[in-house]
Amino acid sequence: MTNPRLWRVLLESGMFCTGFSCRGQDFGNRYVRGLSKRILKKVKAGDIILLHDSVPPKKDLIEPFLQELRDLFAGLKNKGLAVSPLSQLIRRPVMMPANDHPSGPVQVYFDSMAQVGHKKPSRVDRLPARQNELKLFKALEQDICEEDRILEIGAGTGRFTFRLASRAREVWAVEISTQSLLCLQQQVQHDNIANVFTLSGDIHALELPGSFDIICSFSTFEYVNDLKAILEKLIDHLVPGGRLYFITAHRSFFRLFTQIGNAMSQGLWLHARSCRQVEEMLQSIGLVNINVSAHGMKSLFNGGLLLEASARKPAC
Repeated sequence: MTNPRLWRVLLESGMFCTGFSCRGQDFGNRYVRGLSKRILKKVKAGDIILLHDSVPPKKDLIEPFLQELRDLFAGLKNKGLAVSPLSQLIRRPVMMPANDHPSGPVQVYFDSMAQVGHKKPSRVDRLPARQNELKLFKALEQDICEEDRILEIGAGTGRFTFRLASRAREVWAVEISTQSLLCLQQQVQHDNIANVFTLSGDIHALELPGSFDIICSFSTFEYVNDLKAILEKLIDHLVPGGRLYFITAHRSFFRLFTQIGNAMSQGLWLHARSCRQVEEMLQSIGLVNINVSAHGMKSLFNGGLLLEASARKPAC
């Protein structure tokens, strides 16, 4: 049972609302006879089945209800379907212990996706926006020097981290998701990569190790409310003449639909920004050589899904 005002409460609590996709219309176990047949007639792989844990109002229905459950489980097995934990279907933790509560909805989401994402390319990686992001990254990749020290914000499981490390002296990967960072660290150890170092936590509160020649981020800043505050902190850790580079969500007609889709599927509202808004932000914090542009699915009605920003700290 949901309403539009529920979303914000859930997000601020680091929680999500999960619905069902198959039910037997038992109306709270008032109509239990034939329950298994009604479900088995339409159930398919990946369904979340709605059942009720309330006692049937009539005592003579208790045993028939239990028998319907036995028939249901037997019928699922005969159809070649296994009953799986809800957490596997929605790819998010369910009933997480209070002493292991994450710092917020962003960490909850990326923790739950980490194990899936690092094992095989996800459907998200095949989306046009992700493919365009990869093309833009290749241009940055060509400009990296072997003496560069790089800070990557929102490294995830290392989608770009290892490519950065193959060209730079060292890469410091920052990630709020402990599970994503664990996957990255395991890969670093497995491949014996000596120039990748990791930092766990929210960039707002982290102490960063020294100065960097390049600070970059890929599809992470859309999860940040106050981007200007983050950028002000980051430029203090750029060497004179150092480069700030990031790709984030661009505000546009089509982007609005993806924002709504993300809110429905992830429980997160992504912040999309205009080129002018980001350009003015970079100017206000004293950066130079500013270049901000939109990319991906550009058309008469859409200005692009991705925003690419590049700027430098004054040399003196």
